[in-house]
Parts: sequence; structure tokens; C-alpha cells
Amino acid sequence: MISPIFAVIAGAAITTIFTLGSIFAGVRARGPRLWRELASCPLCAGWWVGAALDLPNALTRPIWPAAVHLVAVGSLTGCAALLYRRIIDRL
Repeated sequence: MISPIFAVIAGAAITTIFTLGSIFAGVRARGPRLWRELASCPLCAGWWVGAALDLPNALTRPIWPAAVHLVAVGSLTGCAALLYRRIIDRL
């Protein structure tokens, strides 16, 4: 199990690399229009990354607390990634 704080920080970093990194430019450019938009959005991609990182923790809980925890960590990760991207854009 990983700490939720670690999941948010690591998820924001992973999301920033995925949405801004040149190594993933080909992945973001291919596919349907919806995919291209979601893969370029740090809030959208961050939610999925955060939820995926928190999944091992959520599987140890009953269903409703697990669902709430997944949404919370996913949302925090998306917000942190968006904030980090706004800071990078300003620099």
C-alpha cells in the first residue's frame, strides 16, 4: 500500500510528464479526438492516474469508502497536476 499523499504527488508528476513530455507526444497525437483532448488535459489525465495509483489501497476497503477514496485521490491528483502545469506555463 502506498500513502495517499505519495499517490497525489507521484500522480501529479506522472501526469505532468504524460501531458507535457515530448516522449509521449506520439501517444497524445494518435487516436480519436476525445482521446487527444483527454490526453492533453492535466486535470482529466490526472484523475485517472491518481485513481489507478490508489487502486491497491481502495481494494482493501469496503466498496463505498473505496469509491470515495478513489474519487478523492483522483481529484486531488488532477488538481495538483493542473496547478503544477499552470506554474510551469508561467515560468
